[in-house]
Amino acid sequence: ISTNSILVLVETENLPVLLGLGLDEISMAPPSITRIKTECSFLNKTLCEELVDKILNCAGIVQVESVLAEQSCMDTPAVIEVGMVDLRADCINKAEAIKYASDMLYINGRTNCSFEIEKEFWKRESVYSTGLGYGFAIPHCKNNSVKCHSICVFRLGKPIEWDSIDKKPVDVIIAMTIKDGETAGDSHMQIFSRIARKIMSGRFRKRLRALLDEDEVVTFLYDQLGLSDIR
Repeated sequence: ISTNSILVLVETENLPVLLGLGLDEISMAPPSITRIKTECSFLNKTLCEELVDKILNCAGIVQVESVLAEQSCMDTPAVIEVGMVDLRADCINKAEAIKYASDMLYINGRTNCSFEIEKEFWKRESVYSTGLGYGFAIPHCKNNSVKCHSICVFRLGKPIEWDSIDKKPVDVIIAMTIKDGETAGDSHMQIFSRIARKIMSGRFRKRLRALLDEDEVVTFLYDQLGLSDIR
């Protein structure tokens, strides 16, 4: 495989193919290193080799593109997972909460730069507060450092000030990040509007505050927000 072909595969995010072909070293510009290392950390070598076998058995380019498209869909993580829910967070102010959300997204592999996400959250807050009332805040952003559309949720033992529209402190934070791209605007508005509408429902707020298990929170939000159609 030529160097040019390798670079194309890297830039088009077909790293599983490269690893499946046995590539274990590559030179690249420093700004790309962290992103590529993060992507590689989520890949399984055996599964990558199986993907290459499928490609080699394809009859033509159409079948190859179909296999790669199917693999891409399978590699996309769920919008929210158990590791992105904390029901006992202890942030003492807005700055800590925003940093905590950014770090949670980084730890769960949703971004390769928590600082960039934190900065984008604050940029949004400088335009208008994301404290939507009823004790809920939805810090959100879209950025090219985001690996995939993601939501993290945490509840606070003690409410904090957020400059909310109803002037009340916040005890539930639902942070949202959208991967920048052609459909980012649509996905951003879909998820944000669904969350905002649900927050208007007293039943939704009461239920989310009452859940005691992270798995239950994930299932509840997937059902209530219709997240299965968001990729």
